[in-house]
Amino acid sequence: MEIPVELRRIVITERVPECPVVVAEKDGGRMFPIFVGQHEAYMLNMAVLGQTAPRPMTHNLIAGTVLAMGGRVERLVISDIRNRTFIGSLFLRLNGQLLKVDCRPSDGMVLATLNEAPIFVDEVVFSKLAESQLNSQHNIQHYVQLSGYFRIVILAIKNDDLEAALEALGDAKAMNPEAALEFLGYLEYQLEGDSETAGALQMVKEIRQRLGI
Repeated sequence: MEIPVELRRIVITERVPECPVVVAEKDGGRMFPIFVGQHEAYMLNMAVLGQTAPRPMTHNLIAGTVLAMGGRVERLVISDIRNRTFIGSLFLRLNGQLLKVDCRPSDGMVLATLNEAPIFVDEVVFSKLAESQLNSQHNIQHYVQLSGYFRIVILAIKNDDLEAALEALGDAKAMNPEAALEFLGYLEYQLEGDSETAGALQMVKEIRQRLGI
């Protein structure tokens, strides 16, 4: 059974490789996060807000090509989850035929939103998530709050506010030490080798030393 869902929240964080998109049941209380790449998160947010880039991006090109061929996107179905990876199917109507195309849910969500097509989640996905407890309200709040802390850290570093960065990352460390460690490592990787970011890199190293991570 396909359950209609909506995109409840898109959390975009700078310098973090993956952003959570909260998918929520329209007529119920079930929800879960899908982590997507930064590019897909930005494209999805633009589609939700009805914004367009100066020139067509990849998703715009695909949507425009389908439309130019006389077709349309009918719906996206998040059909399964395997090894913590979500599986999606995009359904296209072309020349009177209904075509099913395998896709990443991140790409499918952008294309469905661009075409104002509905999004569904197969009941099997909710069942698997319920079994593994990945869809609990606690975990959703955990991921969203953790992303919020990381965003505060980045803004604090930009504003040369060491104490604010320490406080936010300290809170993140208390929630998830491994994620905080990975986040600092990613920041260092992004900042290394650029003279313009030497000050920010030094602050990140001091944060790591003072928090002991």
